[in-house]
Amino acid sequence: MWPLFALFLGLAVGSFLNVVIHRLPRGESVVYPPSRCPQCGHRLGPWDLVPVLSYLALKGRCRYCARPISPRYPLVEALTGGLFLLASLFYPPGVEALLVFLFLAFLVALAFIDVDTFELPDPLTYGLLFLGLLASWALAFPLPFRESLDGSLMAAGGSPWWRVTGTFS
Repeated sequence: MWPLFALFLGLAVGSFLNVVIHRLPRGESVVYPPSRCPQCGHRLGPWDLVPVLSYLALKGRCRYCARPISPRYPLVEALTGGLFLLASLFYPPGVEALLVFLFLAFLVALAFIDVDTFELPDPLTYGLLFLGLLASWALAFPLPFRESLDGSLMAAGGSPWWRVTGTFS
């Protein structure tokens, strides 16, 4: 049941990531207004929002204006669902699995935004940094906190002050 749950969770998260990928680079809210057709702007109903299945049932067209919908939408949903399914095979239900799911969701959003805009939005990159440091601090996952902090500071072009001054033990 765990892998099946992870798959459905990934499909739902992928649906939300489509909103993030579409709206965040434009400076729009990812919460409001509710999902709408990118072509005609009509608000989508619950049956239009079922990940992958709605796209297939509507043959890739908007229910309201009949214009084509990009195949990217079900691709992002299926990719996220598949990644969550794959991760569930390596991580049992728990905090580590949740962190891996969040990490994967951030990466999917960043990858597709990068393909579109050649930019990585600060809210996502800083969110990913915070997630990694939080996981490292709380669980020593995937690395102990000190190693994670060293890596993040060096990636930012800084030098870990406790390595320079020797004041952190």
